Amino acid sequence: NEGYRFVKWSDGVEDATRNFVITSDIILTAEFVKQYSVTVSAENGTITGVGVHDAGAEVTLTATPNEGYRFVKWSDGVEDATRTITVTEDVELTALFEVDNSPISDVEADNVSIRLVGNRLVVEGADSYSVYAVNGQCLGMVESLERGVYIVVADGVREKIIVR
Repeated sequence: NEGYRFVKWSDGVEDATRNFVITSDIILTAEFVKQYSVTVSAENGTITGVGVHDAGAEVTLTATPNEGYRFVKWSDGVEDATRTITVTEDVELTALFEVDNSPISDVEADNVSIRLVGNRLVVEGADSYSVYAVNGQCLGMVESLERGVYIVVADGVREKIIVR
């Protein structure tokens, strides 16, 4: 049936299709194993270990970031880039990556100063500024930033900010 894989016959033969001459009564049982899908979505990295696996299989998932990125965590909160799971149901995860640059401490250009003090953004020399999430969403003139990667635009000056 769909979602199962043939394992073997009860007499140990592992070929699903068999031809033989029946010379006496024979009772055979086909053995099947349930299979589950391990699906992982990821932007800015690759994942190994995804696919269809037998129930009870131990599967190692490894998240490898693209150049310029680093692994942050899995969508279920696990922070190890390599992890082993026992497959007992369909699994859907997301691997989260972020830009891997040292946080800036001070940027000055055209009389605009952008500083990160802890998680507080300080912009001086500009009448206004906008903070953007890496997905392009404008967050406005926020001062306190949560962990993540942002783009700050102030009077034509664009800087990437990383809050760890």
